[in-house]
Amino acid sequence: RGSLRAVPEEKRTRALIVTVTGAGLSASGGDASSTYSYHLYRAGGINVASALPDFSAVSSEQVASWNPDVLLVFNSQGANLDRIYADPVLSATKASRTRRVYILPIGSHCWGSLGPEDPLVHTWMAELFYPQRMDRSLRQRMRNAYEKMFGRRFTNQELDEVLLMSTNSQSDGYERFFPT
Repeated sequence: RGSLRAVPEEKRTRALIVTVTGAGLSASGGDASSTYSYHLYRAGGINVASALPDFSAVSSEQVASWNPDVLLVFNSQGANLDRIYADPVLSATKASRTRRVYILPIGSHCWGSLGPEDPLVHTWMAELFYPQRMDRSLRQRMRNAYEKMFGRRFTNQELDEVLLMSTNSQSDGYERFFPT
């Protein structure tokens, strides 16, 4: 984490968490004290929707105007990378053009909401935001956390399911989360 503090403000990853709500989108707004934005800031990112309240309806055009480096999709009904990549407006964002769109994993709860896996969420985001600065430690951290939580060791297949490897592996840099 110390190495992330050294990242100057102008070089920080500009990110956005969205939720697909039927035909629309909601953005997780707010600063580092907001329920969902908290994770972005803990991982060294900047929330492009910081001026909005915690959970706000937004248009594809609004998301495109923010042009985030990374787009994180809260795992809800209708969450689908193809929907983002195929959208005529969202596909023009930097995140979409560089294939840095990811669906938030699901472990004991949906990552991105507050819960016992928050440290894992922060590591996951930090490794996506700053892959050159971060060690590949997420899988081992998950293994340790889940063993403490559930009293058993998770298999690679179970970790793959939590990380949504079959879905997110089409996005840039996600291969770092494959087992070694």
